[in-house]
Amino acid sequence: MAWRTEPDPQVGRRILVFLYDRIASLDDPRSIGDALEGPRLGVFWNYRVGDDRLIASIEDAALRILVVRIDDHRQV
Repeated sequence: MAWRTEPDPQVGRRILVFLYDRIASLDDPRSIGDALEGPRLGVFWNYRVGDDRLIASIEDAALRILVVRIDDHRQV
């Protein structure tokens, strides 16, 4: 599985807009996206942003979303 080597500024802006406009405004960030499956991966949440996929850990008590990985949806 290949990781991106150079960040694409356009992709970064699209993801930030998604996080601020779509996720941060929600009472429950789990109301969109999908949970990963399995005992170890079930704690992570999957959001698709264009051709990219964000794998995130949501910490409710801290109101924090930790983005674990961003990559093309066919690679994640």
